[in-house]
Amino acid sequence: MKNKKSFTLVEVIVTITVIGFLSMIVISAYRSSQKRYTLENEIQLLVSNIRRVQNLGLAAQVFQCPSNKEVKGYGIHFFQPLENIKLLKYGIFADCNDNNNYDKTQDVLIDEILVNPKVKIYCQSANDNCSNLDIVVKPPYAQFIISRNLPNNRINFQFADLPELRGYVEVLKSGYVFGSGAAVQ
Repeated sequence: MKNKKSFTLVEVIVTITVIGFLSMIVISAYRSSQKRYTLENEIQLLVSNIRRVQNLGLAAQVFQCPSNKEVKGYGIHFFQPLENIKLLKYGIFADCNDNNNYDKTQDVLIDEILVNPKVKIYCQSANDNCSNLDIVVKPPYAQFIISRNLPNNRINFQFADLPELRGYVEVLKSGYVFGSGAAVQ
């Protein structure tokens, strides 16, 4: 009888178990980092759009207002989500009537941005979705006019399925905008 070198059944089972265990750890870490990336992406997108509004105000970019009015400022408006649809969106608008708030009959909506449905945005509490919040920039200055009281000057973000994964965008009237990375708190 020849002496054959081979693996025993126990060695094969142990190897498969170790590989399976390591795969579970890698997949779990991947899903967690994917959620963190989604939240950070939404935070940075809002920061980018707020800076876009600042640039429009500084450049005094011209948009055609209804009744040929002159643009008095640019802003971001958070829309009220529909009751049966939990999608949140915000828009960039040209303030044509100089009231520092979005008015769909008189202002020009330049762009609409849908927020990822897995991400919640809130201002004061988890139930406050920042609806009807306006952040406006008046040319030629880069300072903000904020239509609502923002505690700590922050717009808060939270991952819907993982409430401890949070971040925020800080907006100061002086024109300072900062987005935090997503962090487990």
